This record gives sequence, C-alpha cells and structure tokens, in this order.
Amino acid sequence: MSSDNLSKIKMVALYGSEKYRHILVAPYYYNKAGIYYEQETIKILDINSDEINLGEKVINCFETFQFKEKNLRENKESDWPAFKASKSKSLRSFQEDYYYFSITGLTPDNNTLRIEASPYKGSDIRLSALVSKANHSEIGSLIKKMLNMCKTGEIR
Repeated sequence: MSSDNLSKIKMVALYGSEKYRHILVAPYYYNKAGIYYEQETIKILDINSDEINLGEKVINCFETFQFKEKNLRENKESDWPAFKASKSKSLRSFQEDYYYFSITGLTPDNNTLRIEASPYKGSDIRLSALVSKANHSEIGSLIKKMLNMCKTGEIR
C-alpha cells in the first residue's frame, strides 16, 4: 500500500479502565514522517454506556482523524494526551490501570475496521475483530466484550 493511501487509513486509540469506570477515546493525527499520534482532545465515555451510544461516539472520534504536521521529538512522555486526560497520578499507574485498544481502518475508504485489544499486559497476545464502520451497535458490543476479556483474562 502506498504511503499516500496510508495517510487515509484512520485510527483511534481507546483506553478502558475498570478502576475508573470509563473509556478514553483518543483520535489520531498523521504527519509527513508517517507517524500516527494522539490528538489533544480526548473523549471520556462512561464504561456503562449502551452499545449503540458507545459505538457512535467512538466512530465520531474516528472521523476526526486528520493530517497535522508536528515535530514529535520535542514531546515528553508526560505530554501524552490520554495520560493527561486520565485520573492516573503517574505514567506507570496509567499503564497499569488502563487496557489499550486500537481501531484502525483496513483500507483507504475505512468502511471495515479492525478492533484490537491487548488482554495481558506485557504480552504479544492480541484480541482482534473485524466490523463494519456502519454497525455502531456491534462496535460498542465488541469493545465491551474485549474489555471484559481483558479484565477477567477469559478469552471467549
């Protein structure tokens, strides 16, 4: 896939926390160096949101993806937008208290999405599912199921 097409592949990060009972949704920017990085505005969603509402809000954030040039060498880890929006007191506690998810378009039209989650901290094992961008209820359902699998360690 050409780098021009890559710039059209949208992405959003999610950070789910049972401890704080919310999900942080971090839309991405893309720069000339080919790096995806989080936008400054993070949406905070209640972990108990219904599936349709959760899916709609995540897709609304997904659609804010855009190109924006930025020199990322000047950033510190503590500038991480999701960390700043979280309730964590330190980066270490953020990484312990939140499960990371990514939602990525599979083609430049971004109509089919891959949702991935890391159920075990420090492991290369990933949960992955494909879903239509138009199916907000299924997107919300998959996020909730994956978050539960991350929390319990039970893969079903």
